[in-house]
Amino acid sequence: MPMGIDLAVDRKRGRADLAAFLGAHPWDESLLKGRTPIEYFSVYRFDASPEELWPILSDTSGINLKMGLNRIDFSERAGKRFGRSILGGRLHVWEERPWQWEYGKSISIERIYSSGWCTYVRVFIEFSPSSDGGTELTLNFGWLPRDPFSALVLKAAGNAFMRRYGLSIGTLLEERKSASALSAEQKTFPRTNRVLIEPLNLQRAEAALDPVAAARITQMEAELRSRELSNSAIDALLKHLRIAPAPDLHRMRPKALAPALGVGYEELLDLMLNATSAGLLTMSWDVICPHCRGVRQSAEHLWDVPKAGSCEVCRIDFSTSDLNSLEIVFRPHPDIRKTEEVLYCTSEPAKKSHILVQKELPPGDDAEIALDFPPGAYRLREAGRTAYALLRLEPDAEPTDIFVERIEAGAAFDTGTGAKLRLRNAGAAPSSFVLEKNKEDTEALRPRDLFGRQEFRDLFSKEALSPDLSVDVGVQVIVFVDIVGSSAMYVREGNARSFALVKNFYRSARDIAAKRGGALVKSLGDAVMLAFSNPLSALKAGADFIRNFDGSSEEAPFSVRVTVNAGPCLAVNLNSAIDYFGSPVNATAKLQKFAGAGHLAVTTPIVGDAAVRAFLSERNIALGQPQSADLPGIGNVDYWILKVKKR
Repeated sequence: MPMGIDLAVDRKRGRADLAAFLGAHPWDESLLKGRTPIEYFSVYRFDASPEELWPILSDTSGINLKMGLNRIDFSERAGKRFGRSILGGRLHVWEERPWQWEYGKSISIERIYSSGWCTYVRVFIEFSPSSDGGTELTLNFGWLPRDPFSALVLKAAGNAFMRRYGLSIGTLLEERKSASALSAEQKTFPRTNRVLIEPLNLQRAEAALDPVAAARITQMEAELRSRELSNSAIDALLKHLRIAPAPDLHRMRPKALAPALGVGYEELLDLMLNATSAGLLTMSWDVICPHCRGVRQSAEHLWDVPKAGSCEVCRIDFSTSDLNSLEIVFRPHPDIRKTEEVLYCTSEPAKKSHILVQKELPPGDDAEIALDFPPGAYRLREAGRTAYALLRLEPDAEPTDIFVERIEAGAAFDTGTGAKLRLRNAGAAPSSFVLEKNKEDTEALRPRDLFGRQEFRDLFSKEALSPDLSVDVGVQVIVFVDIVGSSAMYVREGNARSFALVKNFYRSARDIAAKRGGALVKSLGDAVMLAFSNPLSALKAGADFIRNFDGSSEEAPFSVRVTVNAGPCLAVNLNSAIDYFGSPVNATAKLQKFAGAGHLAVTTPIVGDAAVRAFLSERNIALGQPQSADLPGIGNVDYWILKVKKR
């Protein structure tokens, strides 16, 4: 038996607890219609806190898989989710009602069956912390059998089913604890959504590959090793492609996969981009619902991304231009390994880990939620509405209770941890209230992560947005670099040589951008525009330009001026290429006239960055007072001229 689980609790207390439990969770008589439900009921004791158990219990797919249950096929129709699976040798088809949960405390599930052993099932999972740091987990399945024979089958299966359920949780808990002590080298393969260590044999796994696919992997490995890529990342990714279960390969997310493989994120991203260009992987542009964060549509190319998306289950329409509406994922090329998403459950909280509470209230009903969450910002919304209220838990605030009947856009509530959130459905129809973390999915690879990366622009230069689609790429750091005195250079050096010098300048700009983690966005005559994801990288790139182009080299007999600024931008299609648009871009370009040869001009967003300030402080660089530039159409912009030491 796995460590940390005491199944004897069920036998000692089960019958008494069931009566009390049903008193707290009475059946709706309109559902019973005179029938007697069959109750599976257990109380398990685990040597783990509710917070430690939550990732396991909220990942019902992992439990069902561990129990050996069959996969589920699901579909969506008219805003509802339907499932199909085999249970006990019989096909079950059902409508999945929206799940309800409260993080670390409870999960409840309802299914309405059109075929199978039952017509309806309800499930309750409740967590009760114990004084010694453990948890008593109460589990109840309430079945309404379809007919007398089905009732006999369900009764006969009860004890074995519940014992298996408890043992599966204990096993997953033990594996999770063991996995946390393992390095990436020791893990047979990583799972990015849940921890599950399987005793796979590498040779057996490779033997299962199609010989042609195995040969292609070997051939592409040689190709990838010939490029300037991390060999350790190549080893880790190829091992993952060979032995990981197919479902784990269906949506590979570089930010989540990198730590699981024990390699750097940027190394892995560059490798996966190269592997895609070589035909080992494919890249998918997924349209993501901003509420449930599920994939609503996938496009093979950027230009196929639609202008708008919709989620029938969440009952919302949304723009794909929004900051977090697109995610880029990778999967093996189908000639290498065919993959698909295999589900063992359809609506579990683990797939919506940003949602802490989801509660459906009938008209006129109330609910009370204990705000036992860490200080920070949270969002409160109703399903089917895009409006949300901001709820802030301040670290030193008094825990004042909050009462909400209807959520108004822009509303904000401040209180302290431990307060009660009292909800009331004042409407005429059922309403689902959702409390979620007010932060984006940090493991998602967004367009802004790729558009500002030189490796992507080099390998996928033909990828472009649809002409009528612009994408919010958030705050970007924009750099303009201009050759000073280019007209005089053309007279002095001649047209042919000057043109060659400018072309060499473009190549150097590309290399500097790549070195500093940015990208060359475009060239503009004798100037270039670059983009970076952070101010310090842009500042270092600007210094590289000043040092490399100081007019002292015969290969570059000219100096440059550099301006650096940051702000929110849109990515657009310009001449079939990905360009950036917005006021920060205009300001950076117009600031050029206020900078001279060898000047590195930076604005407030740059010098205000903590990493930049630390960098300057380490070098005893004092900023002094800013100068002010009156930029046409923009207004006054403060800037500083930084002196760059020669090598």
